[in-house]
Amino acid sequence: MLQRVTSYTDCDAYHVIVGALSSVFEQMTSLRQQELTPVLLGYLKQRRASGSTCSTNSSNLSTCLWACFGKFSIYVDYEDLRGLIEGFGSFEALDLLSASQVAQLAAQSGALNNADLIRLVFDRLDGDNALQDVGEFLTALLRTSQALDINPVVRDIMMNRAFAILSLHFEDFEIHDWVSWFTVKLVPLLPSLTAEMLQRVTSYTDCDAYHVIVGALSSVFEQMTSLRQQELTPVLLGYLKQRRASGRSSGAGPLFVLCALKDGAALCL
Repeated sequence: MLQRVTSYTDCDAYHVIVGALSSVFEQMTSLRQQELTPVLLGYLKQRRASGSTCSTNSSNLSTCLWACFGKFSIYVDYEDLRGLIEGFGSFEALDLLSASQVAQLAAQSGALNNADLIRLVFDRLDGDNALQDVGEFLTALLRTSQALDINPVVRDIMMNRAFAILSLHFEDFEIHDWVSWFTVKLVPLLPSLTAEMLQRVTSYTDCDAYHVIVGALSSVFEQMTSLRQQELTPVLLGYLKQRRASGRSSGAGPLFVLCALKDGAALCL
């Protein structure tokens, strides 16, 4: 239906349609929202190919983004947004971007090497759906090459902001949550995990989750400073001693073995 509608519209009528659909956006299913977005994108690409940007006269990027896609902009690939909206790629339209689009913006704008910009990124992510948005942001960031080259100072800021959001939900974590966050989403930031953070993490973990954490930290061991390695080790040791004192085993074997952090950091009972 939308395809047929747009086949008869000029840019002014198109903007009317986008505004109308945006007004009922929340009443649509997520699937319907995603089905309509490519039609809007296709219309704009066709107009651009014919020499018309179908944008607005406003120099405000947020206004242009709204006119082009309305609330459907969250489903448009960041590269398409850059190609269709002149000047897009700044932080002016940050509040209108999805978390995955924010990740692409952060990677391509130099925010991963800029403390002020990364703070703006996390100000955007730290909203009503902070846990979901941070997870989506980190997952999208992992798909970029820049995720492997984050400035250490910026990485510290990212870890602090992400952990502040994440730690509010530790009480509800199940094993798959620990695996998802610590072996996938947080991996680029884990070298910045502090002893205080690890202490809080282990206060919520059983032995299975503890082993997940140890494995995740071991995977980034060489990326940590020697001081950070030494700061984390007593926390791991303290956890295992506490488990032993309470009569709960952290492993299946009968022997008590102390291993170095690099080799698994486990007291195995």
